[in-house]
Amino acid sequence: MFSHPFNPLASLRATLLDMDDETRERLVTKLFAATWAESRDVGSPEVVAEICAEAGVHDALERIKDPAIKQRLWDANHEAIGLGVFGVPTMIVEDELFWGTDSFPHLECYLAGDDPVRREDVESWLAVPASAHRQ
Repeated sequence: MFSHPFNPLASLRATLLDMDDETRERLVTKLFAATWAESRDVGSPEVVAEICAEAGVHDALERIKDPAIKQRLWDANHEAIGLGVFGVPTMIVEDELFWGTDSFPHLECYLAGDDPVRREDVESWLAVPASAHRQ
């Protein structure tokens, strides 16, 4: 059974293994679906290995233990933090950050060349008074 939060290390490392772009896209799609649509336990390295095999990425359980893969993830995390990423899923297009599955419609608008945020929404947000102040 799926639980949240969960340990994402095996999944994250798996996405950084050496593979072609098509296989990586398939793997990321399968991991995303397993996590958010199928309630599979992606906190389990064994489940991640099964998903990897389904995507055509074999021997993932052993390969994700490679210190070079661990370093890739470390580097990728620091790069993401530098870009303002604070959670998953996060999509960055140009300099715009879209976080969470509920932002997909905004991302689609943006990709279509439309502004996903209406001016009247911004004005109403700016009009909300602060209810707490840091001292």
